[in-house]
Amino acid sequence: TTDSFAVKQTPIGTLTFEPNVTDSVTVVEPSGDSTIEKKLIPHLRVRLDDAFGNSIMQLDSAILADDSSFLENFKGIWLKPASQNAGMLNFAMRNTNTNLRFYYHNSTDTTFYDFRIYASNPVTMHQRNYYAGSLVEQYISQQGQERNDSLLFLQGMKGLDIEFEIPFPEQLNGIIINKAELVLPIMSLPEDSDEFDPTAQMYANEVLSDTSLAEIDDIYLASLRYSISDFGDYFGGNVEDDDTYKLSLSAHLQQMIEGKVMKKIRISPYIRQERIARVVLGGPSHSMAPAKLKILHDFEY
Repeated sequence: TTDSFAVKQTPIGTLTFEPNVTDSVTVVEPSGDSTIEKKLIPHLRVRLDDAFGNSIMQLDSAILADDSSFLENFKGIWLKPASQNAGMLNFAMRNTNTNLRFYYHNSTDTTFYDFRIYASNPVTMHQRNYYAGSLVEQYISQQGQERNDSLLFLQGMKGLDIEFEIPFPEQLNGIIINKAELVLPIMSLPEDSDEFDPTAQMYANEVLSDTSLAEIDDIYLASLRYSISDFGDYFGGNVEDDDTYKLSLSAHLQQMIEGKVMKKIRISPYIRQERIARVVLGGPSHSMAPAKLKILHDFEY
């Protein structure tokens, strides 16, 4: 979602439509010297400019006969909304009905050819978030400015992460961590809607000195005990019945105390590239429901 690509400025097709994800689509297709009618699952069809179609059909036959040569001459298509709005659509790009279709005729009949999207073909989404003038803006860290951490914001895709630092692990030297749990209360803003669920699962990484990320041991140990899709059963990071997230940091905090890992941790939405969901959390300085690190420990003897 962070990469952008150079595109030609002249559109090859436009469509104004109202999404309908429940009704089938009737399609009439050429078949020899006649036509056939089909009903297909809900999808979007955009009529493209004939000049674009002709530019592809007029490529040298050697280019059309070889995938690599073809992709050197045709890099792909960029789909974008024509204006900013509050809507968001998800298209199943790997579906068998997703393709670039060319209708053409020769001396005998009218037919079509589909350029399909296969597993080897890259599909990516580019997203830009604008926080200027929003509630979030005053809570985002800015160089040289004091942070307001009464609220914390987490959002999928190219949205916001949370970074926090535990400044005192060396003061816990001489104890054995039985359990360390980061508790993050969910906050409800006036503009929130009950229709949208908060982020379903969080993930935690250690922030290294070069700002790269490393999986914390609590996640690694959870994935050994469970499958990677069920690691939340051990690590936590999902929505609890009391409207909080509880993240297990037991192994990582013990390593912090021993000076084996860095003090900073980044919390991100799990599988963020597929999930736009966000959540607002109580931060360390929230007056009613602050974030907390709970520790159960024994003394060493």
